[in-house]
Amino acid sequence: MIVKTEGGHEMIKFVETGSPAQLAGIDPGDELLAIDGVRVSAEHLSDRLRDYPVEAMLKITLFHGDLLQTVHLTLAPPRPSHYQVLPIANPSPAQSQNFSGWLGIPLSSVRGLTH
Repeated sequence: MIVKTEGGHEMIKFVETGSPAQLAGIDPGDELLAIDGVRVSAEHLSDRLRDYPVEAMLKITLFHGDLLQTVHLTLAPPRPSHYQVLPIANPSPAQSQNFSGWLGIPLSSVRGLTH
């Protein structure tokens, strides 16, 4: 779930399909108000969620449209927020072709890499 502050409101911008938030009925456009009765900001959401163990039951209070709702969800393990692609020293021809096909540049053009 991605939350951004807009005009003093904590707005849910993205909810991953199949995530606990989506399964609880949380949608993009909802306004996040509190977790377990404590106000939470977009800036501190990650820190707040770290206070809970995996599989903890959370009570989320939000505005879903104009309707004040409280939903319950079970916290899942955190997922990576970014990835890094690194070339390998001696790629096979298939690996080089996959790299070029995925990123649109030849593997040999990656700086500091020699075949």
